[in-house]
Amino acid sequence: MPRRTRLALIAALALSAAVPAARAAQVSTSRPVVTVYTHDLGFVHEWRTLSLGGPSDTVRIADVPERIDVPSVRLSPAAGRVARLAYRYDVQSGDGLFDSARGSGVRVTLRGDRVVEGTLVSSDGAWIVVREADGTLHNVSRTSVDDVRFSLPPKRLFTRPMLEAVIEGARKGDVPAELSYLTAGLSWAAEHTLVRTGENTATWATSVTVDNSTGRDWSDVTLKLVAGDPNRVQQAPPPMPYMRATAMTEDVAMAKAQMGGETFADYHLYTVDKPATLRNRETQSLVMYETKKVEVTPP
Repeated sequence: MPRRTRLALIAALALSAAVPAARAAQVSTSRPVVTVYTHDLGFVHEWRTLSLGGPSDTVRIADVPERIDVPSVRLSPAAGRVARLAYRYDVQSGDGLFDSARGSGVRVTLRGDRVVEGTLVSSDGAWIVVREADGTLHNVSRTSVDDVRFSLPPKRLFTRPMLEAVIEGARKGDVPAELSYLTAGLSWAAEHTLVRTGENTATWATSVTVDNSTGRDWSDVTLKLVAGDPNRVQQAPPPMPYMRATAMTEDVAMAKAQMGGETFADYHLYTVDKPATLRNRETQSLVMYETKKVEVTPP
């Protein structure tokens, strides 16, 4: 594997006042580009269509990773400007539902069919605090609970992660926008296989394993793999030299590759020739170089 190198990545996100109403953002037909680094990091560049109801409107952009790096998010509409950008994910777990329902009515059924009903005051991993109509407080152990029902769950309960953006200065209608961000949960590794077929002959092949644990699926994307271990720093890097690969070993050059390679600075970039699908919680193997015959020298 290539030696460890440094990659400078900077990110900042400015937030301002919120707008209550919101419209949904559609996924553009342009193919997203997903760049995967070797250790738990990916960079996504995609295109969305924002449906705006007027010169100042709020849109919600769904289908984003659960492990998105929020400060790295960049949204660039073709018209107007982003006045506010926020990340919303209210229910990542059962605890998230309790947090969102604080102050609303709750009915807690305990073992033995005992019921505590009232207003949810607070909760944590061990206890649920409920206030009855007469003001009585009940501190209920989570281990004794069989069922919890919320009588008035929050109306704006985000059960999937999404971005919420306030767009100002654009006209009513559909506006294309570029969206890019970093996300944890993407990794890849290469594996070289040499199978001996005779005294001086063998077959050699290379495959890559790509792992997706971001909380989101991607279909029909351009997949790029970067060899290197990035180190995120806080200041902008100097311009990075960029060049195409000019030399390859004879064996690699003669192999029928399914991935194109380029070098930039101390990194090597491989691009998968065909559109890829990355399903959440899936580890898949892709052919990097087709199997070819090679000669070996006995020890």
